[in-house]
Amino acid sequence: MPVGANGYVDLYNGGWESVDLIADVTGHFTQSAASGYTAISPDRFVDTRTGLGTLKGQVAGYGIFSTKIAGNRGAPAGAKAVALNVTVANPQSDGHLTVFPTGKAAPTASNLNFSTGQTIANSVIVPVGTDGEISIRNGGWNPADVIVDVVGYYSPDSVSAYLPFDPERVKDTRETKKPLPGRYYSALGLGGGYPHTTGSGWR
Repeated sequence: MPVGANGYVDLYNGGWESVDLIADVTGHFTQSAASGYTAISPDRFVDTRTGLGTLKGQVAGYGIFSTKIAGNRGAPAGAKAVALNVTVANPQSDGHLTVFPTGKAAPTASNLNFSTGQTIANSVIVPVGTDGEISIRNGGWNPADVIVDVVGYYSPDSVSAYLPFDPERVKDTRETKKPLPGRYYSALGLGGGYPHTTGSGWR
């Protein structure tokens, strides 16, 4: 999402009624030297239904597993972050998935929210741990299948500049008890702390 000249982006509720709004910032783009993006043909790295990339079988409720990404197939050892398509399938309860670099604590921000029995995917950009691995946490009460496809990576050898950091929640209307009205915008300041930011990675 490009950032406006005033350091803001607009969030728009296209429905007729009010909704709660949550915005998590996961990184920013800048013209400074950094790890750029390289797209690859989507490659499946994890499928718990078949045991690809991890143990076969659904991930237990509140369970965490790790998988090797950097230095594995299309993602080189020098990759600092990866772009993923993460899918949950056959979840036995409502919940969420959190993707994060191995060796760090799971952040409070979720990457994919799901309902019981729902199959749903989301785009995720996540830094890679020092061991080249990422970890995935099932935030639901009960087990769920997880599928991870790698669609690109960020490294110093690439062109576009992306600076990853731990996800940080910058907007939650549930805390202020002021839902976003229907057909209305909410301004979200992003450029103030990063004056050279030209874009943001968020969900």
